Amino acid sequence: MKGQQIKTYRLDFIDKKLYIKAREDDMTAAQPHRIVICMGSSCFSRGNSVNAELVQRLIQEKKIRAELADAEVTGTLCEGFCKDGPIVIIDGEIHRHVSPMVLQDLLAAMDW
Repeated sequence: MKGQQIKTYRLDFIDKKLYIKAREDDMTAAQPHRIVICMGSSCFSRGNSVNAELVQRLIQEKKIRAELADAEVTGTLCEGFCKDGPIVIIDGEIHRHVSPMVLQDLLAAMDW
């Protein structure tokens, strides 16, 4: 399977509408995990301010799974799911109502 191309999908939010884009990825290149934290006003005030600090602290203190040590952690503006916030997106999978406790469980339980 070395060097084989596989089709994966990326979620893009444009004008608050969800688009799915196909892309070809090389299986030999390890893709870093990606954690996106919604920093829109609703999610921020509902707990994503704490979630962002939690992820940063877990990575700095090396209390996070080895697979996530090099994860790309970013914030984003409103993802359009305000009523279901706080929103955290891990490797393209949207998680709703994410409290700090739920976030720790998600990061520990993900199938990487």
